[in-house]
Amino acid sequence: MTENEAVEKWKEVYNQTDSIYKSNELDDMFKMAIKALELMQELTKRNMKIKDIENYMVFEDECVKKNFTLKNLLETKEKYQWIPVEEKLPEQNKYILLSFDNFSIPQVGRYEEDEEGNGAFYLGDEEETCISQLLFVNAWMELPEQYKEEEQ
Repeated sequence: MTENEAVEKWKEVYNQTDSIYKSNELDDMFKMAIKALELMQELTKRNMKIKDIENYMVFEDECVKKNFTLKNLLETKEKYQWIPVEEKLPEQNKYILLSFDNFSIPQVGRYEEDEEGNGAFYLGDEEETCISQLLFVNAWMELPEQYKEEEQ
């Protein structure tokens, strides 16, 4: 019997079972069995074997131990995207990566505002603004955290 035949048979038996004989528990069992078989169908379509799933589960456990979860990946992806300066300006005096309209290599720099609230971008620790060097900042992004060796 194929997975398709098994799923269809379970659905057929489920639909033929008189509601008098169905308890909530039996109803849940049928639905869970059908869902499990449909999942197996999907895995078969993707050419995944039980060993592949077991290996993935081991990999996932290792990721979770290192706090490397889908949520963290999505947060990291969002954190390390270019942010156009028209949308949002960075925090002051914090090193960031700068992108330019007229220069193809991103540079590390910072954003500062004066007492009157006028802001400017600067490369690294330089005192001259990017504009004074004819560099036109169009976007920025957070820098990754500094590398630290893992403790064993």
